[in-house]
Amino acid sequence: MKTMCLVFAHPDDESFFVGGTVAKYAKLGWKIDLIVATNGEAGNNSLPSLEEGQTLGDVRKKELQ
Repeated sequence: MKTMCLVFAHPDDESFFVGGTVAKYAKLGWKIDLIVATNGEAGNNSLPSLEEGQTLGDVRKKELQ
């Protein structure tokens, strides 16, 4: 099995920059590994509201999972 390893600074970067390519190779049976350096906690919050006690980093980490 072929493997592709993606390394990005922030969550969602892989979607915006190479999402189509990743989808293509995943469909062809490649194993995709993703490494992100942060949880994205310092990013802009475009969510309407966070639940009490929830941080943007928590939301982004869940999205990555």
